Amino acid sequence: MQLQQQRSVKMLLVSCVLYLLSSSSLISAKGAGRAFPIESENFAIDSFQKINSRIEWDVTNFLVDLSGHYASCRALQQPMGLLTITRLTPQGQTIVGVVDSIEGKAHDINSVNNYIQQVIKRWGTAQLYYSQIENADVCGCSVRPGCGGKVVVACLFTPGGQAPPTLKPRPPQELVRPTITHVDRPEKNPTEPEIVLVGQQKALAFTREQYAEAEAVMGRKWDKSHYLENLSGFETDCSMIGTTDWGFSYMKRVAVMLNVRIIGQYGVTRNKGSTPAALAEILATFKVLSNIREVGCSIIPHCINPADRQMYVIVACLYEEL
Repeated sequence: MQLQQQRSVKMLLVSCVLYLLSSSSLISAKGAGRAFPIESENFAIDSFQKINSRIEWDVTNFLVDLSGHYASCRALQQPMGLLTITRLTPQGQTIVGVVDSIEGKAHDINSVNNYIQQVIKRWGTAQLYYSQIENADVCGCSVRPGCGGKVVVACLFTPGGQAPPTLKPRPPQELVRPTITHVDRPEKNPTEPEIVLVGQQKALAFTREQYAEAEAVMGRKWDKSHYLENLSGFETDCSMIGTTDWGFSYMKRVAVMLNVRIIGQYGVTRNKGSTPAALAEILATFKVLSNIREVGCSIIPHCINPADRQMYVIVACLYEEL
């Protein structure tokens, strides 16, 4: 009887150990974001210090805890990018935030580490994010898996920096409408809802000369309402460097709201001193698309790639299908 009880106790202890081991290999997918696993924390600080050698992880966990409020599934309801943080640190310093997401259904620790590291690598090629890392002294991050097949990552930096002035796009129209579905429809129908684009545009609008060049290469008319052009400004991103596919997630959400069909193409090339030459090189690589009504594009001429410290040109174009 005593031997049986000892065996039962041993089996119970083994079960408890196995449960604890399995639980520790998962990252919670409930509520607000959680602190990075130690592997991702080390990866993040190593990556950030390659950009800014003085930056340190927040040992007080103030930024880590605060970033958890922004690493939530609710963040997916807004475009990814810079966050406006009105709160100050206990030392009275300003804070800037960055939030991003990536496709991923798993929430075991190895998968979550992989998702986080992909996002951090992406930030190193985006000048808007690069500048925040470069100007900060302290950082702290959180992650939130299990957001309907996506993982949200948020990092806070202090003191809060500003986006480079050269990245400011030409001011978009406050209200942006889709192009007209039928040529015989009136230009404005008061019963149709207006769609306001919100978030952070990272790209510049095309010039008139670039409009003409794009029309000639693509064989399609430029969207004179600038609706597609403005929308592309929310997609064109330095993070496109080194990628072979881009999800165009913001574009897709707007297209669903407007009940229109929009598709996108993008291209990347090194800036060898002439943005017009780089633009022509990129446009020449775009596929010729059929059943297209109009096109709108945006450009970032000065993306820095930390891998080679070279400057690149990024162009993204959106097309409304017939």
